[in-house]
Amino acid sequence: MRRRILFSLLVLLACTKLGSTAPTHCLQGCTCDRTPESPTIICDRANMTHFPLPITNPKTSFNFLQLTCNDIRTVPDYDLIMQAFPDLHGIDFQGNLYLNCTSLEQFARKLAIMSDCHSSEKLSCQKTSTPASKPRNTASKLGDLWQDIKQFNKKINVKQMLKDFFGRSVNLDSKMSQF
Repeated sequence: MRRRILFSLLVLLACTKLGSTAPTHCLQGCTCDRTPESPTIICDRANMTHFPLPITNPKTSFNFLQLTCNDIRTVPDYDLIMQAFPDLHGIDFQGNLYLNCTSLEQFARKLAIMSDCHSSEKLSCQKTSTPASKPRNTASKLGDLWQDIKQFNKKINVKQMLKDFFGRSVNLDSKMSQF
């Protein structure tokens, strides 16, 4: 079952790569993948020691920020990150061995985070020699991140939140029409 899902993700990834738009101006040391399904800023193995923040212009339309296998130690405030990346849904911090894990607590219930902080199985950051392994690793990471996002949505119960909101709006409208 898992192999079939992985194969489907690989086929989807290959198809989107064929139809993807031209590379766009990106953060230094990173590449920007603007595929419609999961626009991602990829900063793998970019020798980063600090979280990348675009100073002058925010990077809009990117849902994921992949910062694997760097040397990032601290993470800026959630609000500052969201100003720099307003459409961000998740960040991958795996492979940052010296990352201050307590700095990730601020993202709870706000943003999907992948990290090695509470995992006994750490991401290996050694370069692989097979070119075919990169799409497989990317597809696997995107699948894991999608699972994290689904769990995040279950935790905050989006459906119930919307029902409550619209239910209150209907009640308010009916009360207002009585006047």
